[in-house]
Amino acid sequence: MYYSGSRFEKRAIIDFQFAFVWWSTVGNSFAQPIPTPGRMTDKLSHPRVLIVDDHAGIANQVAALIRSEFEIVATARDGMSALDCVRRLDPDIALLDLYMPGMNGLDVVRTLKTSCVRTVAVIMTGYNDFELAKAAVGAGAMAFIAKSRLTHDLLPAMRGALQGSVFVSKITAAKSI
Repeated sequence: MYYSGSRFEKRAIIDFQFAFVWWSTVGNSFAQPIPTPGRMTDKLSHPRVLIVDDHAGIANQVAALIRSEFEIVATARDGMSALDCVRRLDPDIALLDLYMPGMNGLDVVRTLKTSCVRTVAVIMTGYNDFELAKAAVGAGAMAFIAKSRLTHDLLPAMRGALQGSVFVSKITAAKSI
């Protein structure tokens, strides 16, 4: 939008991260970033994460690994609770256990893809099987992480998932997806 007046000129340019407002008067001008509504600036600094695992010990281990770079918005124990949290909290990433009571991780990924939410899905599992990795990526997951490699693979996989890269733990990456 553009406004002009006899002594003042205002211009507002909205960028995807910040709204920059320039006010200029007779020779004096300044620019000041103003955060846009929502949490778009938070995505770059500390992306929001939902952790979903039916084992509290694993959820706690994951939280400890990612806490320095990511904001943990909630934890859930099953797929239905995960979908409810995604609808309410709109996280950037959902870390999903593959096998959970009720709705499993693959079903959650498929539901997220069909419901057009922007949350990125990352699957974690204790099963290092190529066919499972292929199914997870085929369903729309951006990463497939073996729980035995969490300390090595979790952070790189999450960073890559936010940038649109697919990640598969080294153990399952022996065959091409």
